[in-house]
Amino acid sequence: MLSLELERRLGLDAAARRGRERLLATLDRGVVDDDVAGRRLAAAGLPETPLRAAVVAAPRPGELAADLAAVLPDALVRVVPGPADPGDADGRVELAAPAGVDLVAVLGALAAHCPAGIGIAVRPGALAVSLRQARSALPVARLTGRPAHADDVASSRMLLALLDHDRLRAFADAVLGPFDADPRGAELLRAVAAFVEHNGHWAATASALGVHRHTVRNRIETAEGVSGRRLGSAQDRHELWLALRARDLGRAGAP
Repeated sequence: MLSLELERRLGLDAAARRGRERLLATLDRGVVDDDVAGRRLAAAGLPETPLRAAVVAAPRPGELAADLAAVLPDALVRVVPGPADPGDADGRVELAAPAGVDLVAVLGALAAHCPAGIGIAVRPGALAVSLRQARSALPVARLTGRPAHADDVASSRMLLALLDHDRLRAFADAVLGPFDADPRGAELLRAVAAFVEHNGHWAATASALGVHRHTVRNRIETAEGVSGRRLGSAQDRHELWLALRARDLGRAGAP
């Protein structure tokens, strides 16, 4: 009788897991109304609460999925067939847990050496968005060796840091080369950097540089003449800013 009862409970657990796998697949199809998502979560015995998705590349995805389901009783967990990336031997586990769960800590305990992408917290009906972010962040986690959160990937510093150092330096040198060749280049670059960082506000830029506003205007006009770029152009301003950040990152990473 005890064996029969254990088998019955295991069967119910397996059925519940399959139901949650199907629910995760359903919510992954696209953004739906929160009332619809809430009813589906309730039918699976789960609370209607903001969710955060994670995608983990693991050598034994079935075992990891079982561990995650046991540790996170309010989570949706599924194993995605096939490797996470072409040529990769690892499988992939996808999950959605209540936003209050510390997924970095959980994954650190259960999948310490596995790349993981983590999406933002979203309303239940928008879980597909968090899943998409988590999948996109997974390649970044492979490069950095730690879980990659969508908020971190959204940083321009992270984007630049992922580029090859030679290409990064080439871009910075190409954009900033005219300043490097000018005797006043260092002073002009300081003015450009301050102007961009203060969103084109003359008074704030002058205060940061410790000079008069007319001096700032003169330096910016000279910088535009030297570089051939206009600080009034969003594209030119953005490229100058990226080049300055790229050079700073290159110097920070130099031996």
